[in-house]
Amino acid sequence: MTAGTIVVFWPILPEMWTIWIEDSNNSHGLLVPVIVLCLTWIKREELATLPVRSSVAGLILIVVALGIYLTALRAQIALPSRLALVMTVCRV
Repeated sequence: MTAGTIVVFWPILPEMWTIWIEDSNNSHGLLVPVIVLCLTWIKREELATLPVRSSVAGLILIVVALGIYLTALRAQIALPSRLALVMTVCRV
């Protein structure tokens, strides 16, 4: 699922990386993946015991996020496409 998300959102990822590197107001974006990885590693045992189940709410969120993303990408509007990435990663 992670690889699919990267492939789908690849058109906006290089630009986000450039903004994180060059704009001091957004440089905290570089810390987010590191913090997520650290928290995931700390909670790895607890996460391994959680049951895997599907969610209709999660599917709806992903479909809405992809709709926003495709619309924003076509209209060349950056902010909604970035928010769609966050919505896709935050599955219910």
